[in-house]
Amino acid sequence: MLDFTNFHNLNYSNAFANARRTQINTTKMKLVINFIVLCFLCSNFLSAQINTDRPNQTDSSSTLPEGSFQIESGFQVGFNTIGATTARQILLPINLFRVSLSEKLELRLINQLQLNKRGEEKIQGIGDIELGAKFQLYKKETSPLEVAILSHLVVPTGNFSLSNRQIGNLTKIAVSHPVTKNLGLSYNLGFSSIDSGDMDLSYSVSLGYSLNQKMSLFIEPYGRFDDFEDVEFNVDAGFVYLIKDHIQLDLVFGSGMNYDNNFLSVGCSWLFLRNTNTQVE
Repeated sequence: MLDFTNFHNLNYSNAFANARRTQINTTKMKLVINFIVLCFLCSNFLSAQINTDRPNQTDSSSTLPEGSFQIESGFQVGFNTIGATTARQILLPINLFRVSLSEKLELRLINQLQLNKRGEEKIQGIGDIELGAKFQLYKKETSPLEVAILSHLVVPTGNFSLSNRQIGNLTKIAVSHPVTKNLGLSYNLGFSSIDSGDMDLSYSVSLGYSLNQKMSLFIEPYGRFDDFEDVEFNVDAGFVYLIKDHIQLDLVFGSGMNYDNNFLSVGCSWLFLRNTNTQVE
């Protein structure tokens, strides 16, 4: 999932002055292109079963069904205090596009529109794109354990004031297994290198409980070690609800445990399977 704790990575110093000079037409054009591509991809797809990476921080250890395409989109608002000033960040929308190449391999793309405010200063635009893949390392019918690896390349394509202005990498190992019939455990361990070559270690542990076939609850501690030194501890909780087997709604709320950070996110995910002669039960 997207990292909901990166307020301190926002470039506030000269960002707001530069943002006022951002060309609005460019932002609109990017949104139009995204919409056209989305419509094109969806035109030849049928519905199937769904398994998502949102809304929590812990990415799933499962890959998409072969030949499928999935959209995971959401809205997020977060607040963080920097000194005596409150910073607000709105992401609308956060988009994760997933395309299956095989039973074990999928390609991924993340982009988002950001609306940031610190005091009376505002900045808005498109953030950096993330391009990546997920590969399932272990899955057997005789074992409840699943293991996958996913890696994203952060490409500095965003508006100047919102971009990291350099290529970065995010890599995770994702593991999951059931605990009881209705209780499941998933956890991630990852590292990232984005800001000035610093290496950050991240972790997350998600405990999920199925109330019924439609609705599940989860609670999740997560955090990171910035440059393997400064530590951030967070916790979030929420639920997912299946409208249909291929459409899922979600809500999550999270907060920092050792620093000031709060966020709320709601989203919807939709899975499509290519139109073939194979029937999906």
